[in-house]
Amino acid sequence: MTEHNRLPKVIYVRRRVAAVVVLLAVVALLLGVMQLFSNRSADQPDQSAAAVTSDAPYPAKGTDGASAGKDSDDKAASSDKKDADKADKDSKDAGDKADKADKAGKDSKDDKDSKDGKDSAEKPKKQSCELSDLQISATSDKPSYEEGQLPEFYMTVKNPTAADCTIDLRDNPLRFEVYNLSTNRRVWSDLDCNQPVDGTSRIFPAGSERYYRAVWSRTDSEPGQCGQRNPVPAGSYFLHTVIGNNPSEAHPFNLL
Repeated sequence: MTEHNRLPKVIYVRRRVAAVVVLLAVVALLLGVMQLFSNRSADQPDQSAAAVTSDAPYPAKGTDGASAGKDSDDKAASSDKKDADKADKDSKDAGDKADKADKAGKDSKDDKDSKDGKDSAEKPKKQSCELSDLQISATSDKPSYEEGQLPEFYMTVKNPTAADCTIDLRDNPLRFEVYNLSTNRRVWSDLDCNQPVDGTSRIFPAGSERYYRAVWSRTDSEPGQCGQRNPVPAGSYFLHTVIGNNPSEAHPFNLL
């Protein structure tokens, strides 16, 4: 280019300034891009943590980690409020029911006390006692017995009167008796081959209970025939406990 065609010096200066500005803009752009990626990388752990919270009892609908965490938190807060409201209502309902139950129980108790008082007033305790006044009950340690298990029998003698009851058990033997439930045949009594568990003149105090116990060998017996006693077969039986001519209710049990 000739001296006459050369551009003015100011043009060259402007071009250089423009080039520097462009270069600075490019550098700034690169720095901005790098900063953006840096910020996204720094935010990534928070997204993971939020995604973990979305695995709480109230799962989030969104797929974004942060949004999922927020949805979960919002639902949890809403659910907590609903649960709290429900708990308050349930507690109030339970309290109302308890109050009603207490009132019903109190009314029932008052009615029972009133009835008991009325019955007591109508039926005063007997001022004397004899054998027929004694309340005798029978029970056993089990309802059913496997082969080889020996039944234990129990007798309870209660005196419900206001007077002591003197019973001569030599004249009114105290005994345990087992009967076949199907045939009603007596198969055993503890008196057939043994002395009675109580053979004295016994006082049964007013309002008290006395207890007796016997163990059965699961063999049959008859009075005075104790040389050969046969095992009783499996089946259904019942127990009577008796004093004189005053027996208990039948207590059923099974031999297996």
